[in-house]
Amino acid sequence: MILRERAEVFITDGKNIFVGVKKGKIIIPGGTMEQNEIPKQTAIRECIEEIGVKPKNLQLLSDDLIVLDGWGGYTHAKTYSYKGIFDKYDSTKWGDGPEGRFMRANILIEKLEDYYNKIIQTSKDQWVDVAKHNINLLKHIKNKEQNLNKLKRG
Repeated sequence: MILRERAEVFITDGKNIFVGVKKGKIIIPGGTMEQNEIPKQTAIRECIEEIGVKPKNLQLLSDDLIVLDGWGGYTHAKTYSYKGIFDKYDSTKWGDGPEGRFMRANILIEKLEDYYNKIIQTSKDQWVDVAKHNINLLKHIKNKEQNLNKLKRG
């Protein structure tokens, strides 16, 4: 049963992923779709709100059903995951409002995979499913980047 729809975006420059960090946890920018919003709009809005970065060239990676901890219990969420490219930093949004508690960070894709693998090994909650979901998407992003580099070298 889907209780809500959400969108997230993995912003990359090919080697790094731009993320939010909150209370020591790495957060992929994303959130719940607002009324009359399509997933791509949600991904862009949430990214600007959470880490002050506007992504461009969004490509849908997956639309999986994942289980999240929220609203007083576990929630099934249809999650639209996008890959995007860093467009620009919006300093007017950074630190404004309730989303300003995130710290923006650049993390190598391999380091982020290590982070999620540690969660899988040590956690027993819903974060394991989220970590597995994110590792699959990171592998997909890495493979696409490697194939693109091979084509460029020709």
